[in-house]
Amino acid sequence: MSEPTGPVRRRRIAGESAPAALTPKQPAPRRTSAKKAPLKKSAPPRRTAVATTSAPVKKTAPVKKTVPVKKTVPASQPASATADGRERSGPSRADLRWLVPAVLATAAVLVLGVLLAVRGFSDFRDDGSGVEKAQGEATSAAATAAESIFSYRFDQLDQYVSDSQALMTPTFAKKFGEIGPVLDEIAPQNKVQVKAVTRSAAPIDCGEECSTTKADVLIFVDMVRLVGGSDETTVFPNRIKVSMVKGSDGWLVGDIVTLSNSPSLPGENPQTDEKGK
Repeated sequence: MSEPTGPVRRRRIAGESAPAALTPKQPAPRRTSAKKAPLKKSAPPRRTAVATTSAPVKKTAPVKKTVPVKKTVPASQPASATADGRERSGPSRADLRWLVPAVLATAAVLVLGVLLAVRGFSDFRDDGSGVEKAQGEATSAAATAAESIFSYRFDQLDQYVSDSQALMTPTFAKKFGEIGPVLDEIAPQNKVQVKAVTRSAAPIDCGEECSTTKADVLIFVDMVRLVGGSDETTVFPNRIKVSMVKGSDGWLVGDIVTLSNSPSLPGENPQTDEKGK
């Protein structure tokens, strides 16, 4: 008998499972080394030949020098030049000699016009003839004279008439003397005392007939009257126009005209009375 060459199989014992079949081992794959492709050497850059010869330069024609043209300036406005010969655009010193005074004169005229406008038309009325001054003097004299002429006492009538006539022109003084007898009949019997107080006075516009020797004055005067032994006074507010005339002795009363319910002359009763408080 020939001897078996393969593996010996033994018998299985009761209850033993069959052995698992053996699977053949697969050989591991071999690693292949990848060969690198040989690098190609790049060709060296080509050098461009630089031309050493330059193009021929063309000769330019010579530049002709231009002669500067002189500007003609009118004789009335000469052009001023600086030290380097260039002209100057601003005004010259000769122009400033008349320009500055002209500007100052214009400014002075404007200021004077504003002042005259503020002061008003009354400053022009005088016109250098002294009318405004004369009217002021006449107004002051008329206000004082009105208080004296319309103030009197029953026991001093003779002195009152004499003092009043001294403030009047001869013509008006003669007319005023005629009221003496009237006062002698009324004032002593009733023991009348009158005190005149000037409230306001102003010259009346003379228009085109202004004069330095004549003026009309509007006066507001209150006549405070006391009768008998009573302590209660009665006030008569009056408006009168006093015509003033300037003579050698100063301003005198030439006429008196009443403008409301007031007596034309002392001694006459007004139409309405107003009692003082």
